[in-house]
Amino acid sequence: MSSTSNLFQLLCVSVSFLCLLHCSNATVLRKVLLQDAVKKGAVCLDGSAPGYYFRTGNRAPNNWIIHLEGGGWCFNEDDCVSRSKTNLGSSKNWADNLTVSGLLSDDCTVNPHYCSWSMVFIGYCDGACFAGNVDAPVNWKGTSLHFRGFKILEAVLNAILTAGGDKIEQVLLTGCSGNKL
Repeated sequence: MSSTSNLFQLLCVSVSFLCLLHCSNATVLRKVLLQDAVKKGAVCLDGSAPGYYFRTGNRAPNNWIIHLEGGGWCFNEDDCVSRSKTNLGSSKNWADNLTVSGLLSDDCTVNPHYCSWSMVFIGYCDGACFAGNVDAPVNWKGTSLHFRGFKILEAVLNAILTAGGDKIEQVLLTGCSGNKL
């Protein structure tokens, strides 16, 4: 991986971190891995199951913030192989809980407009801003890479709808770094 690529990836991760963690008050979201999505081809760069972190809103559970995690891109096959061994390319080492703040905080002194909304933080593990849609894995130097970001996003949104999101009244879609909209 080139030093420019390393610097860019570090900058993207830093910006992503600052997007959510700019306040001291924190909220905990729980991990949901979508093992069934693997059968439909929705997998992280390394082939692991995609997922998201979630918290049900306390006073406005039918209003949702859906946040797409940032983290830059992988720019070539070597970058993607390296990324596939991190939390931005694999869900294998994702924590069971994710601590967030700012826009995803449930503290109304920090986040007065959205503190009572349901929160979804979609883990970014495909390396291409949820845009990949390549059916066959790409084999590079003995490593299989899966570019299935679109299928990941589709699987997460379907899981949300199945889990009660069919009653959604309002949605705020956000993202950081490569996934800002």
